[in-house]
Amino acid sequence: MKQRRITCRFTPFLAIFLCTAVTAGAYNYYAFKPSETTSGIDPSFDKQHEAYYRTDVAQRGKLLVFLPGTGAEPRIYKFVPQTAADNGFHALGLMYVNSWSFIDATTQNCDTCYFDARMEVLRGVDLSPDETCDRANSIEN
Repeated sequence: MKQRRITCRFTPFLAIFLCTAVTAGAYNYYAFKPSETTSGIDPSFDKQHEAYYRTDVAQRGKLLVFLPGTGAEPRIYKFVPQTAADNGFHALGLMYVNSWSFIDATTQNCDTCYFDARMEVLRGVDLSPDETCDRANSIEN
């Protein structure tokens, strides 16, 4: 199996991804909308989730969950979950409520505004006046 070394110049956050990519072989790829998994999904966030794995590389038995940044969809970041799959991870790119920058929450005079807004998106529990995310649209769902 032919391998290609990739020189990585990622930010420290992305440095968790290994920088050796296998170029031969095929991905097992699945795309599905959040509304296919549950009801009550907000149509503006009903963009495709993406799942990748490979059977032709040694499996690590671990799952990488990738959440794209503000306003982005998983399809824009295919390289991230594909690189994880190349290195033996099962990988998901998940669409979630991410329409505004959470940095806005930190500009208020509130010690927990950022945390509360993030937790609301994660769990779907009303914790923040800055975000509206119910359980059906939460990351945990």
